[in-house]
Amino acid sequence: MLTGTGAYRILELAERSLDLGSDDRAAAERELRDAADEVSQAIDWLLDHDPRGALRLAGSLSFFWQDAGRLDEGRATTDRVLAHATASDDAAIARLQLVASELAFRQGDQVQATRRADTCIALARRADDRPTEAMADLLLARVAFRDEDASRIERHAEHALSIAPDDPWVRRGAVHMLAWAAHTAGDRASARRRFEASVELRTAQHDRFGAAVEEANLGDLAAEDGDLAEAGRRLRDALLVAMESDSRYLVVNLLPSLAVVAAKAGADELAARCIGAAERAADDAALDPDPGTWQPVLDDVERRLGARYAGLQAEGRALPPDAALRLALSIADLVDPPGRAG
Repeated sequence: MLTGTGAYRILELAERSLDLGSDDRAAAERELRDAADEVSQAIDWLLDHDPRGALRLAGSLSFFWQDAGRLDEGRATTDRVLAHATASDDAAIARLQLVASELAFRQGDQVQATRRADTCIALARRADDRPTEAMADLLLARVAFRDEDASRIERHAEHALSIAPDDPWVRRGAVHMLAWAAHTAGDRASARRRFEASVELRTAQHDRFGAAVEEANLGDLAAEDGDLAEAGRRLRDALLVAMESDSRYLVVNLLPSLAVVAAKAGADELAARCIGAAERAADDAALDPDPGTWQPVLDDVERRLGARYAGLQAEGRALPPDAALRLALSIADLVDPPGRAG
């Protein structure tokens, strides 16, 4: 049974994991992941003994739920805490609605993601919490991204930046979404520049994981441009970070990218197995991959393989997680052999 000391330790870790100015932020993230089975217990204890502490903890767990592959638990827990909130907790409830919006988005629930973000914005305005309002605008930009609406992505990202220009989370989120706005509009050169700027910003914030996310996006751009060696290098680097941190979120999004690389390299059998492995990873984490341009490429794999496709895909789905990661690394090594000069 978790004690109060344990509950407050988890609260401390959750809040420190969001502090971009903390030197041991990454260590806090790792320790929080190690205590994953105790997080819901901590919320239960706090609901009984310190309801405001429960609000603080639940409002700090969006990335944790995604990265640990506990989306269903996260959505249910967030709603449970919201049910205990009172009308005087506008700022805390706004942050909980922000968490609920992002978790809904990560499962492809556009209606709930939008509704929760709109509720967050109204509450954050009432509480004069500009960073939280801006982050909800960035969630609406993500919804627009899944809808492939470049102008809406840009409008929400620019508005978020205008609301809270000095907030480090808002600034990096806006740069990231403006890159996707450019990409969605077909301006690949601007998208690349913005993703590169995002890597620099996240590196300056000492966020290796965040930089890896953008390296993966640059890898996808390289694959689209036909530079499979660059794609393999960037995606391999991101995958190694995912393996080191045991990030379900990053794995779910990297496997489809590496399936595309295999397809573009003419390795359709590898691509089909990787597609199956990607589907299993997404199912296990209850997490939808981020929107991407990979689906037409993967549809072509199925067409080219014909009747053989289903069996190869099933082989990939049957792979245990470690074997799926080795398969993904083998694709990166195929197009960018280790030790290759350049």
